Amino acid sequence: MKKEYVASPSTLCGAERFTYSDGKSKGVEAVRMYNGKLDLTVILDRGMDIYKLFYKGTPISYISKNGLVSPKLAETGGYTFLNSFDAGFLYTCGLNNIGGPCEAGPLHGSNSYIPAENVSVVTEERDGEYYITLKGELHFTELFGRNLVMRREISMKYLGDEVTVTDRITNEEFAPAEYMLMYHANMGYPMLSEKTKLTIDRRETFPVTDIYDLDRCLEFEAPTPARPEEVYRHVLNEGYGVKARLENDTLAMDVIFDTAEFPYIYEWKCMSCGDYVVGVEPMTTPMPDKVPNILNPGETAKHSVTWRFEEK
Repeated sequence: MKKEYVASPSTLCGAERFTYSDGKSKGVEAVRMYNGKLDLTVILDRGMDIYKLFYKGTPISYISKNGLVSPKLAETGGYTFLNSFDAGFLYTCGLNNIGGPCEAGPLHGSNSYIPAENVSVVTEERDGEYYITLKGELHFTELFGRNLVMRREISMKYLGDEVTVTDRITNEEFAPAEYMLMYHANMGYPMLSEKTKLTIDRRETFPVTDIYDLDRCLEFEAPTPARPEEVYRHVLNEGYGVKARLENDTLAMDVIFDTAEFPYIYEWKCMSCGDYVVGVEPMTTPMPDKVPNILNPGETAKHSVTWRFEEK
């Protein structure tokens, strides 16, 4: 960044904090982050998830017909999960549950109902590059039970093609604690169409739903009214690198992480009109088994995913 050309670096790369003021999202606090290529909205009151994400002006994320719903409405009264799930680019599932509702927690867990604390924006130069990082904490606590703190960082550099989410989960209780984590990343049109292909660095694939087609699970079709959703569990080859790639004839997105942190990817494929979405979801534990990770007292676990975009 040639700072001598601008009065403030925020002209080119920065963050703006704001509050929604209308409808079901009224009162929800958020942060817009931008770097000249990527423009994304982080919802502070819903677990610091990424709601909308644009790459060079092209929308990447799938937004459900619910839109953004305040956590004060979600899972209360008439607002069940299906009434309040916005999807968005990143909906974090955990830490008490990542799948269907159970004794441990609601559908996909409690993360999205927890507001962030100690939120800050850090801007810095490293090796001649200008970086912006949004930081915050989520506290998962219960009387006579768990005391987990998830410290999240969302980072990108000026004119960079990548955004990285890093979570450090610390057990601040005096006994071992369980946790599960899934990054429910959701892509919609125009990133998703019948021209889109998905590649996954996998060694095995298992259907999760009763309706499935293993031969075509990585391919996509035009929307069809009321078509049932399909879900697949992909067991990944070990190592760090590009574990999934979603691409069409103009744009590609790589999903980069270490399988020591996320050994599996869930694929949520819905080719239904109006609910047209693919979810590519790194996860710590396979469903329906839901075998949790264990943290000893004072122990910290790190999980990080980078999404890299490119024009073709």
